[in-house]
Amino acid sequence: MKTILIILTALLLLAFAMPAAAFGPLDASASLGLFSKYVWRGIVATDDPVLQPEVSASFLGFSAGIWENMDLTDFHATEANPDGQQGEFNEIDYTLGYGAAFPFLDFGAGLIHYAFPNSDASATTEFYVSAAAHVLFSPSVTLYYDIDEIDGGYIELGASHAVALSPMTNLDLAATLGYGSSDYVSGYFGYMAAAKALSTLDSGPTDLSLTASIPYQPLPIVTITPSVTYTTLMGDAKDNTDAAGGDKDAFFFGVTAGLSF
Repeated sequence: MKTILIILTALLLLAFAMPAAAFGPLDASASLGLFSKYVWRGIVATDDPVLQPEVSASFLGFSAGIWENMDLTDFHATEANPDGQQGEFNEIDYTLGYGAAFPFLDFGAGLIHYAFPNSDASATTEFYVSAAAHVLFSPSVTLYYDIDEIDGGYIELGASHAVALSPMTNLDLAATLGYGSSDYVSGYFGYMAAAKALSTLDSGPTDLSLTASIPYQPLPIVTITPSVTYTTLMGDAKDNTDAAGGDKDAFFFGVTAGLSF
């Protein structure tokens, strides 16, 4: 509880400090999300409620951000640590990037470093490049390549569409499809089934995600976004997770409160 209060205080201070930056070319944002579980690329990392704060800033196309995950229960409890990672950050992602906007396309590139404090997971780093088109359904493609622990690639195809509900808000619908290289699938899913632990798994689609959200702005700089998401694994990722008794699909919901300047 003490850690959660620190996060909320930090976000509140950030809200008062950021308006000064809005007069220049610096854009900044902060958000706090509460979700029923933490799912990453179809992998159920925590099957219990989590808190996910994030802060980011951009300047002349360059951007930096920090995203964190905190378990709110003892889901990862062990005999040696009965409290698990409850109330502790077990993932911190650091992102540096650059983006450019054109009349019909947006491009981006950068690095993401994944750190896993208070856990036994090894840190790793991904390089990414992305492109998004300003046409119907806003199609996008992002290529991630892990240059550290996994040494494999992951492609995410995305599409989204907004349906007007009222002059105040929309229903935002989004879908993503993930495709992993053989090394990516082996690195994240090969350990899950003993029969395939030493084999090379095939490249192919790994996960599908469908999200519906309703962003609402009570103030020009504040956005409240409830959302629901369904995600399912595919191919060898699904088979190995199922063989190991893991969750091959998941449904979760949450709400995010964000500030932007």
